[in-house]
Amino acid sequence: REMKLLNVIEAVLNCLYLAAELWEWLEKHLPVFGAFMPFSG
Repeated sequence: REMKLLNVIEAVLNCLYLAAELWEWLEKHLPVFGAFMPFSG
């Protein structure tokens, strides 16, 4: 049971990491996108 919980946490962290990477890529390649998101960066 504990292992399953750890697997879920690991999967969530991986998703968050990928989302952050994608966000950085979008901000770098689409400056206009960042302008619509005042809370970013």
